[in-house]
Amino acid sequence: MLIGIKPPSGFSQPAELASIFSKAKSEEKNVLVYVHATWCIPCRALEKSVLPVPAVKDSLQKFIFVPTSLDSSDLGIVLAKKYGLNAVPTFLLLSPQGYLLRYKTGVETDTAHFLQFLSDFKSEAPIKGFSSNFSIAYPRFYDSYFPKSKNGVDPSIVSGYLEKQGDLENEVNFNILRVMNVADKFELYFLTHYRSYSEKFGLLYAQRVEQLYLNDLKRMTGEKDIVRYRVFETVMYVADSVMGRQNRDWLRSFRYLSFAGRSGFNWEEYGRLLDLWEESYGDSHLDNFSRDIYKTCQDPSVCKKLATYIGKSLASSKDTDEFTYLRYAVLLRRGGQRDLAQTAYEKALAISPDNEKRSWVKDEWNRFAIVGRSSK
Repeated sequence: MLIGIKPPSGFSQPAELASIFSKAKSEEKNVLVYVHATWCIPCRALEKSVLPVPAVKDSLQKFIFVPTSLDSSDLGIVLAKKYGLNAVPTFLLLSPQGYLLRYKTGVETDTAHFLQFLSDFKSEAPIKGFSSNFSIAYPRFYDSYFPKSKNGVDPSIVSGYLEKQGDLENEVNFNILRVMNVADKFELYFLTHYRSYSEKFGLLYAQRVEQLYLNDLKRMTGEKDIVRYRVFETVMYVADSVMGRQNRDWLRSFRYLSFAGRSGFNWEEYGRLLDLWEESYGDSHLDNFSRDIYKTCQDPSVCKKLATYIGKSLASSKDTDEFTYLRYAVLLRRGGQRDLAQTAYEKALAISPDNEKRSWVKDEWNRFAIVGRSSK
């Protein structure tokens, strides 16, 4: 139970969701649902030290505030199935008509940050892919998945179900693709139909793409070129949309640019994203992206751009190593700046601490600077 805050009476049964929205309509307020769980440590911190604070209680008055447990209430289970909830704490902002406006998993567990979160968690246009129907019929395997199934679900059962579906982009099948393990063909469909999924589900889709890339980057980019290109194109599209948000997520943007570089297909587009990063965040950390692509980048303008960032980093740092100078040298050479490249290469050799490192620098230089431009 939340300390100092009680769930509104009459909200324990999902069948009475209508009364929540009726109250929201009469008071002209959105519904803020806080989904927690008994085993959730951040939830306990919120409930003990943040939610009881008077300023927080006052801020919550602008919502119809509905706390519900993911593991011990019918309402929590209904919402978990409806929105594919598999992590807590999660906050849902619903309109008085029952449409999902905002979705946020995880928050800072101190008062100042939580108050800022409440201030920023404002109404937006409804997430198009979700209806206001909370009485949806789900396939049995999905229905039994919540609360979290200890044994999981056999992927062959899930894929067998999806094979028979005519629409993989409705809210039920989106949630299945988002939270469950599926066959590669369905994962690929999910990735390559990014425009329609993004339009319908926004950041929820982007978050799943990020998870898939974390799990499957090496395997997916090792397939035929068309698969590699489509996966890469998906990341580019999502990266652009995420970076274009007013409140940009620095870490997610950083990951997407790293992934884009590792995939290494559309270098012109990658260069544009580097410019977008610099416009958004300045030139901080840009030299780090060269770690992913100095061996593979075939675009002289991108190589030259990354070499410029490394050069700035070297000029402002006293701590340098042979690897940084080697990357700098390779990118300078690929960018057409041969004299500067040779100087950087010699510096990498000079500061190498032993013969083994010097040998490694020579091998890398010969592989990626001398013959790298013509490699496929």
